[in-house]
Amino acid sequence: MIVLKRLSPRNTPLNSSLITQQGLTDNLGVVLGVSRRDSDIKQNRIVNKEGDIDSRQQKRRSDNVMANFTWQAGADSTLDVNLRYSSYEERLFWGDTVGNNFVDQHRAFGLTTQWQQRLSSGQLKATVAYDNYHDDRDSNSSSVVTVVDPDTFDSYVNGGYGDSRINQETTQLKLDYSHDSLNFAGAKHDLTSGVQFNYTRYRFERDQDVFGKVIFFRDEENLEASAGSANASYSQAVIYLEDQITKGDWSFRPGFRLEKDDYLERTNLAPRFAVNWQALDDTRLTFGANRYYGRSFAAMKLNEKVAVLNKDKSRRFKKIEGLKSPFSDELTLGINQRLGNFLLVARYNNRKYHDRLVYDQTENPEKYINGKTFKADIYTLQISNIRPWVLGQTQWQGTLAADYLDTDRTDVAANEFRDSVGYLDGKKMTRREMEEKVNSNSEEWTVRLNLDMDLPQYRVKWSNRVYVKAPVKGYSRITRDVKDKIDAFKSYDYGSHTQWDTKLRWTIPVVRNQKAYLQFEVLNVLNKVRRLETQGNSNKGEFSIYSPGRQFWLEAGYQF
Repeated sequence: MIVLKRLSPRNTPLNSSLITQQGLTDNLGVVLGVSRRDSDIKQNRIVNKEGDIDSRQQKRRSDNVMANFTWQAGADSTLDVNLRYSSYEERLFWGDTVGNNFVDQHRAFGLTTQWQQRLSSGQLKATVAYDNYHDDRDSNSSSVVTVVDPDTFDSYVNGGYGDSRINQETTQLKLDYSHDSLNFAGAKHDLTSGVQFNYTRYRFERDQDVFGKVIFFRDEENLEASAGSANASYSQAVIYLEDQITKGDWSFRPGFRLEKDDYLERTNLAPRFAVNWQALDDTRLTFGANRYYGRSFAAMKLNEKVAVLNKDKSRRFKKIEGLKSPFSDELTLGINQRLGNFLLVARYNNRKYHDRLVYDQTENPEKYINGKTFKADIYTLQISNIRPWVLGQTQWQGTLAADYLDTDRTDVAANEFRDSVGYLDGKKMTRREMEEKVNSNSEEWTVRLNLDMDLPQYRVKWSNRVYVKAPVKGYSRITRDVKDKIDAFKSYDYGSHTQWDTKLRWTIPVVRNQKAYLQFEVLNVLNKVRRLETQGNSNKGEFSIYSPGRQFWLEAGYQF
């Protein structure tokens, strides 16, 4: 086995930020925030099945500026204007690709204006927001060759996909109204309603033709993507209404959300309902039944146009008539019980996922269809102290919690195409047989412990977070057989994982409301890592991707 330290990245980050607020006049104020994050990362990687190692230096810089102006125009009206700008640049490479160093640049700016007006019967809020995102990739290669090792099914990639740019513009118009409390039928009613319109526009550009080749066993497939541009737009309209009803120890929240988009062109109604009952002084029960749509199809509309440039014949991106909007139904039950100085919280969450969009892998080329329903049950038990425990001059606050997940979703989508065929670890079998060898790709259970100490006399706070996560047995998609168009997968079986994060913060008062602070943080104190992915196999051992090891962070700041 290759020693992990030999392949671990060396990261030297430097983060700095400034936030200030200032009153400009009696009724005009501003909040300004500026931040910069720099990282120099030396990254090692295995580039072929012989185990040769390649090293490259990655550089990343992120700048963010935000300004928010608040104008109290009158006793009943307020105007907020938010300006924002972000810039991100990284010089890097893919961990499993050689011959393709590239530079990614991201630029974004936005403006949000919000007017709040007090009316005779309630509060009206009007919002207009605009954001513009521009991403640019400068690659040193416009040709790529992928070779799949027939012994391990691992792939090795040489080259890249050329220069490209994508621009996204989003506009949002929103009007919300909160009615003053009404009393009728022996209960208090707080009505809120609103309308919203979202519009997104995409433009994709590629400067040169891109040529590729995939070599799988003795088969070979040539790929070609054309230079050119693609445009797409997407819009969505939303109406919502809800009523918060309070009567004695009961509170109810019925409501609905109605939305329609211009891609699937369906009108979707999502009912919302929640109940809270203060059954006893120390006992509170909650119940909720809600439906959620909320997915944007803007990127899918763009994919249709880009697929034409890519000459992608393996999948049909164009939507199929009669396709339904995916949604989920959620049912929640909970109890909050006070036991002396402890608060016990028990929650049950059941979510059923309907009509999710998947590719029909029994057809060639593949097409979008609505998949079968699957469920996820989540059980949570949590206990915490209400008043701090006092030990000498220290005060302690603690929370112990456990989560358990039970789902019938499978990694290889066997519930969709159980009789279709694929390769798992080089062996040809049906999805039904694959399902028996893997479980959900999420941890089935997690135990969490939070323990915080406060030493007020010395203005010191010590925070601790401990996570214990269940083992994971799953798969990762490797590639596709060039000749038979059959997906190939590789299974993995990773053990449980324990992580302890700790943070120590010392606050130093200076003058008036100003103070300085010094903070020292250690992430993954025990230096326990979890294997996330296996990418290579050579005569020198197995090459895997792991979760981050121990990290040290030192932060100094001044608040004024």
